[in-house]
Amino acid sequence: MGRLPEAWIAPPATRELRELVRHRAKLVTLRSHAKAEIHAVLAKCGIQVLMSDLFGVAGTDLLGRLQLPAPYAARIASRGLTPDPGHGVYAAGASVAGAGRVFFS
Repeated sequence: MGRLPEAWIAPPATRELRELVRHRAKLVTLRSHAKAEIHAVLAKCGIQVLMSDLFGVAGTDLLGRLQLPAPYAARIASRGLTPDPGHGVYAAGASVAGAGRVFFS
């Protein structure tokens, strides 16, 4: 015995914090992918986005008024994006435990 060096194992509190950071990074990646897909659908349909934030108040209004062909509307709907009238942004993944406006605003 004693041939292998000892390894340091982080305390439970540190491991929990690391897991939260990993989870948040995954949620941010999912949010970024969903937003990029919305932009791709709009570009494919030839719709110019004239505002700086498509997922802000004005962008939410624009997305709510769009009449897209069925396949493109289905792609947006499949992302689980629904208007949040109280906040004015799209809340993607609001059903994820621990997620909310902190991650999806």
